[in-house]
Amino acid sequence: MAMTDAASRKLSGKPGACRMEVLDSLEAVETFLPRWRHFVENDASPITVFQTPGWMLSAMRRLYASDAGGAIRLTVVHDASGIAMIVPLALATVGNVRILKWLGDPLFEYGDAIVRRDRDAAGLFADAVTHIVRRDAVDAIHLRKVRDDAAVSGYLSRHGVVLPNATRAPFVVLTASMTVAPGPVGAGARTAKNNRRKRRRLAELGKLSFEVSPAGAPARHLGRLALDLKQRWLSERGLVSRTLADAACVDAVVEVIGDPESGAQVSALSLDEKPIAVEIGFVKRRTYYSYLAAIEPAFARFSPGSLQLADTIAWCHANGVECVDLLGPDDEHKRSWSTGSTGLKDWAVPLTLRGKVHARLMLGVIEPAIKDAYRRSPVPVRRLAKGIAFGRNVRRGIVAAIALGGIGVAAMALAD
Repeated sequence: MAMTDAASRKLSGKPGACRMEVLDSLEAVETFLPRWRHFVENDASPITVFQTPGWMLSAMRRLYASDAGGAIRLTVVHDASGIAMIVPLALATVGNVRILKWLGDPLFEYGDAIVRRDRDAAGLFADAVTHIVRRDAVDAIHLRKVRDDAAVSGYLSRHGVVLPNATRAPFVVLTASMTVAPGPVGAGARTAKNNRRKRRRLAELGKLSFEVSPAGAPARHLGRLALDLKQRWLSERGLVSRTLADAACVDAVVEVIGDPESGAQVSALSLDEKPIAVEIGFVKRRTYYSYLAAIEPAFARFSPGSLQLADTIAWCHANGVECVDLLGPDDEHKRSWSTGSTGLKDWAVPLTLRGKVHARLMLGVIEPAIKDAYRRSPVPVRRLAKGIAFGRNVRRGIVAAIALGGIGVAAMALAD
């Protein structure tokens, strides 16, 4: 349960010390929701959609309904003027290592704290982390998907270790004067011409239509379809997704899509009213976040995903959206659309000897090596390895584990 004011411990020895309030249950977070919402709307510095209460609480209702997602440690930092920072954290145990991670991992795409405009984010975050570390005997901090411009990046750059999988998150800036053509905004004439040709070929097969459904029942239905199509695509290639491999995570995404406060917007390109390309997106403060896209495999040769994204960007342009965030990781397809990108990193902060071994050896060396080996493996090998991770066939798992040197055993746990 949440700490009471009397039980909240002040950090001593600092001028203007802050009071820490730790919300460690879903009920406590639900009670805190009005204050969280007011803080975000009135006092906080700009945040991404993944730190808004509507998005996060919808996800938490599924992820933290049991202890499977870890222990909630949403930390509220108070100063003399009120709420100064909200730090959405969770406590997890890996083996015998106690780790602080972002609340909502792995569902979110950007992790960060929420800070009041007039406060120093690095100092407040350090205070919040110190409080939780002492309270829960934490060994290490592992914060994934932190943008270079995140409020916590200053603290992490001074105290953390950058993990090997640094990437970039491309985005498309939309201006009032630009003309959105049916092709990648940042692409050359050849790509745009190919898209127009594929659109004409699709139109020959039936009636093409495009729709965007805001959060609610229709969006939830389309979102479930997108998740199913994406899972099929991953299975065919022997790839694993932490989110899609976990039923609770899938249900949490659907829950978020159904909540009007999440900003969900699910778009679909349809042929004769049957969706052939679907994208789950979210809109927050004139930014559209392209969360997950999937296509019907039978129409892959027509690149329906590219056509759907073109239509979505045109919809964003017509509805006052100023930036389309394609999220990480960076790849050639996203770069073809983008007008810029933001650095995106995973960080580890070792706090004890046990935490240092976990951060530097496991997170810094072993996990990246296993992931790389898994990605480089042929598709049949990845499918076999994925079967091991899911434990569907014990005999096959034993044989494959010997053949693959344990790659399959780790595939599920180390998936992106």
